[in-house]
Amino acid sequence: MPVKAWRNSAPAIVVEVNMLNSEFLLNQRPDVGDAHAARAWLRELPLTDTRAAHHALESLLDAFDDNALSLRKRLDILETVRAQRVEIDAQYARRYVDKPLPLAEAERAACTHALSLWQKLETCYWQCACAAAAGDGTLRPHLALCLARAADLACERIKGALRAGQALDGSAAAALAQYASSARVHGVLDTAVPDSLHPKHGVTVASVQQRALLLSLAGAGGGLLPGRERECAFELATVWETKLAVNWMLSGLTRALTREDLPPAADPARQRIRIVHQGGQIYFMDVTALSRSLRKRIHLLGLGKGTGELKLPASFPASGADKLLTRLHGLWCAEDFGRRTPRTTLAALPATLLMPAPGTADLTVAPCSAAGAFDAMVCLIQGEPFTANEEAGTTSRSRFNEMFVFQGGGHMRRDRQVSEAQQQFESWRSLDHSAGGARIGRAHGASARCKPGQLFALRSTARSTARSTDSTAQLAELRWCAEQPAGAAGTASAANVLEAGIELLAPAPTAVAVRLTGINATGAQRWTAAFLCGGVAAGRVLITPQGWYKPGRTIEILIGKETQRWLLGPLKRRGIDFEMIEVARTP
Repeated sequence: MPVKAWRNSAPAIVVEVNMLNSEFLLNQRPDVGDAHAARAWLRELPLTDTRAAHHALESLLDAFDDNALSLRKRLDILETVRAQRVEIDAQYARRYVDKPLPLAEAERAACTHALSLWQKLETCYWQCACAAAAGDGTLRPHLALCLARAADLACERIKGALRAGQALDGSAAAALAQYASSARVHGVLDTAVPDSLHPKHGVTVASVQQRALLLSLAGAGGGLLPGRERECAFELATVWETKLAVNWMLSGLTRALTREDLPPAADPARQRIRIVHQGGQIYFMDVTALSRSLRKRIHLLGLGKGTGELKLPASFPASGADKLLTRLHGLWCAEDFGRRTPRTTLAALPATLLMPAPGTADLTVAPCSAAGAFDAMVCLIQGEPFTANEEAGTTSRSRFNEMFVFQGGGHMRRDRQVSEAQQQFESWRSLDHSAGGARIGRAHGASARCKPGQLFALRSTARSTARSTDSTAQLAELRWCAEQPAGAAGTASAANVLEAGIELLAPAPTAVAVRLTGINATGAQRWTAAFLCGGVAAGRVLITPQGWYKPGRTIEILIGKETQRWLLGPLKRRGIDFEMIEVARTP
């Protein structure tokens, strides 16, 4: 083969060899008999291929039974590979973390495999803990360590499920309760053990359980946006897990509660209690110290202090930290989860709210998730397709020929546009709601994928006819979403169900068209669909696609047949596909 041709084919050969190596490693059972062999095995692990490395870790656990290793040697090996395993997990998580829901087949497979690996590791540590509790002399000194590691892996399962947008099934919470109960019986609940990942930070079974409670409260239903907000909450829960004191009791207990059920406090009159039902138990969380720390930092941030001066984790954003801490205070320290308005029945809701009674009627939803999504939302809200560019005289040659040949073909074209827009509509069911939002759900089917921060248009199915002009249509932002596994409690369908929490935005949206003005309008004379909300006075709210906001920008808004000039004011909210801007009409 000529040299030039060989060089051109080299990359393909390398890729093929790497794939063969990966598939070969996936089917191997490593011969690791002690901690020394585990360190040598780690040096040969292909860290550049996270899938192969992750599967190799699972093969290592499967090889324990093949090699008939003692529990003491298994514990040594698990502790040896722990730091490397966490690093591999972090790289592998990119395959399924913060993806739109429902997860694609490959993303779901990666998530399932990660949860399975954590479950196997947790089981290994629990077996070592059971042997230590039964009197194994080699493991007895490590009982607190084994229970703390098993509890930590249950926390990893909770975080992994929340990062992947999966609903918590309660198994991790039940396992944590079991580990805490065993630690309490053997007197090691508050025994500190070293954390190999954080040398200066010791952990106990009690502190890990308290961390898990904070993680669950800041989960999908908490309304934290995925990514940075959620990771900041997770890191703060790890740092401040010791600021809690927890007592617990079985959920089935029918006697009246007394002061003895609550955690002891120096000043019971000022004690702040958070009650959480989880894993078949009732937890009484003393959040007095946690609430004080959060409120103090919120106050100092209001005075202009930086996040570095307040000993917050380095991941906290320089801007918006006060809002995040306020939200966390509502999630962790308030009895009502920080909800400003309680959930209520339809009869008590304002007449302008669209939501039907929970579980009794469907919603038609137009999500902003595809090209032309704003046009589809216009069709859902006003019952007519978006035709501002045609009405503005920008008719194309093909459109002119169509009008000339078919004469009355305008109605045919409009009906086709309505039909195309309706193909993006989805059917959701209202599960429960409050004055400011709702929890909705749907089966997966062939519908579009969803992601928090997305804009939704909603209308009751009974009012979603093509020519409807009902003014009670709503715009909402998707705050959280979670997949319910097939056959989960409360789901009637055998298919997976997607649940979401939405926050209603400004009421009474009016479909308008917007375009740039002045020098910015060069090459941008076409109109764009948008929504104008609020009263007739100045200070109304404009909802546009991403990229329109610029302070002080003047734009043209087409309302009906009238073109008006409006000035963009402050940005009120920014989602992943929309911007909500205060606007005022210019003289």
